[in-house]
Amino acid sequence: MTHTPQAAGSSRSAVSATPAASPLSPRPDVVTTDSLRWAQLAYCANGPDPYLTLLSKTLGARKTMETIAALPRITSTESTSPTTTEKDIRKSSGTSNEFSALHHALLSGYEAIDVSPSPFLEQNLFILSQRWVARYDTIRSKSAEELFQHFTHDGRYQLITPAMEQWPKRLDDLLIRTQSSPPLCLWCEGDASIFLKHRNVLAVVGSRESNDYGERCSHEIGRREAQRGCLIVSGGAMGIDASAHWGALAATTPATVSGQRNSGSTVAIFAGGLRHQGPSRNQRLFSEIVASGGALVSELPPDTIPYASRFLARNRLIAALSDCTIVTQARYRSGALNTAQWAAELGRSVLAIPGNIDTPANAGCNRLITEQKATMLSALTDVELFLPTYLPSPLTPEAVPKSTLESGRQEEETSDDKNKGKIKDNAIQATQHIILKGIRRFRAVDRTKLFAWILSPTTAAKNVLPEGLTETSLNQQIGLLELTGKITIGEDSRLRLGTAASRTADASEATATVTYKVDTVNTVDTETHH
Repeated sequence: MTHTPQAAGSSRSAVSATPAASPLSPRPDVVTTDSLRWAQLAYCANGPDPYLTLLSKTLGARKTMETIAALPRITSTESTSPTTTEKDIRKSSGTSNEFSALHHALLSGYEAIDVSPSPFLEQNLFILSQRWVARYDTIRSKSAEELFQHFTHDGRYQLITPAMEQWPKRLDDLLIRTQSSPPLCLWCEGDASIFLKHRNVLAVVGSRESNDYGERCSHEIGRREAQRGCLIVSGGAMGIDASAHWGALAATTPATVSGQRNSGSTVAIFAGGLRHQGPSRNQRLFSEIVASGGALVSELPPDTIPYASRFLARNRLIAALSDCTIVTQARYRSGALNTAQWAAELGRSVLAIPGNIDTPANAGCNRLITEQKATMLSALTDVELFLPTYLPSPLTPEAVPKSTLESGRQEEETSDDKNKGKIKDNAIQATQHIILKGIRRFRAVDRTKLFAWILSPTTAAKNVLPEGLTETSLNQQIGLLELTGKITIGEDSRLRLGTAASRTADASEATATVTYKVDTVNTVDTETHH
């Protein structure tokens, strides 16, 4: 999603200041003032927005909202122009102390995460800030009671913010590992603390146009892994998603202390607001998810319509919330491949189930395996080898049958060799990730400068690096990255991003929105957009 400059300002624009908003006094027994401010920020952003995310992390929700409320409004007095030049931006915003403070805070945010800002930062920030204030002005006159009704549907939906204990910490990897935008807050119907109750979170994704083979595999994976206490995450769509959700609901977890047996847990992540849960044919599924102790989740306000590009943005949340992503069946052009790509860049395990080569519904999974972008899942029983733990965290040892504990210990002992291989693969992924991040930071860099930056204490403190990282191991991974086309080594011996790694990095420099990192062959239409 690229922000195209609108006629938000021109060289002959008039600046009109607006007073700051009045303090909020929401229902103290239901939602806090801070929660409503995070919801207002998400409403102003209207989708993934790395600039507003960084500002909120630097200034906090209250200060960011106060700054937006005080920003000057640029109103065009003459015919609008299709583009906004840097000269126009400086003339319109140069006298605004509020805009200067916003710009300075954003630079501080980039410095904190050790990322170089875009050369178009000032222009992009100005254009986006005018969009923020335009959306904020539509709700600035609402009372606290009206905001509560607007953002929670009179208490039906819960707000989860980064300041809360229920916030899924996995989402922070979006900013740390990929420099993309985590949600500003989450809306939840059901158990808001569900991600705290499960050590293992598994994403099961695939196309809507699935067949019996794909749906059977998805249902069985959902059932088996939920049976073991794993939380199943998917997108709530028809086909593969629905099969995985129903599989989790069909599972029964080991007996609790009271002797009751619980159904498995699952979460559906939506591309629009929770008042637009879809498809409508899955309404019974959504009701069952909530009734069984699961959750329906969205990063967008309840009334937000789920148009096509938001499904791609939603995919990054499915990947980030999970420890492992399985693509059970996907066509050659499927949104599930986009989810797999996000999972790989986040350092998560990616698995794919192979299928008949003469069946179009299997082409996407076969392609992931052929291009070594996913590990082939040769048996449904092998899924647990790619998850961090075997036993569910919600259950105490007393609540788990002894046979289950002994079985778990035996499996851990017999799978040591496989786990060592997995640790090695994760170390390779982490090494390649930091190499690509360094090259993206410096654009063209020689090995000496790159290695000095990677091995510095500052970089180690802000990134997940494998133990014992040396220049030798870095050189080995540079060779592999060159072979796969992710980097190139020029005649000047400088390292640069190759075609495979830079297809979206260069574009992100000229935009102020989250980078979706979608291959041209992965571009989805509205029929396969989940």
